[in-house]
Amino acid sequence: MTFNFDPAVVTAILALFGIGLVYVINLLKNLLKVADKPAVLLVLAVSAAATAVVLLVAGGFALGPFIIYTAAVFGEMTGWWRLTKKPS
Repeated sequence: MTFNFDPAVVTAILALFGIGLVYVINLLKNLLKVADKPAVLLVLAVSAAATAVVLLVAGGFALGPFIIYTAAVFGEMTGWWRLTKKPS
């Protein structure tokens, strides 16, 4: 089975959950009083959950795409790298 990375999926995940993900992450960081490495792990967990929901709803859940899209969403959410274009 071949897998073609589609940046539109990352954009869809961020569009569907973007503001909500930021809110959930900040809420959990404040409730759990986490910072630094635990906060990064929290962002990873929330990114993975959002990715899993989108892939399950789309009916195309597979481990490979899940890992790749989770990494892409995580990178976008942390600002460590950009795969999608910023609106101009």
